[in-house]
Amino acid sequence: MSKQHKRQKRHHQRGGWRIEKRQNYMVTTLTRLKSWTSYTLKRALRQSLRAARRKGKS
Repeated sequence: MSKQHKRQKRHHQRGGWRIEKRQNYMVTTLTRLKSWTSYTLKRALRQSLRAARRKGKS
């Protein structure tokens, strides 16, 4: 029996997760920074929709 096969067999006997599952940290961070994120995205959208300035006549 190969080492890899023994490892897989041992893993399946235990069942469950070896590392405890946790919530997605990015969701937590974005929720915490919700107002800042909203402000930044709205400002960037406003700037992108603003008409480009024309250069003066030379």
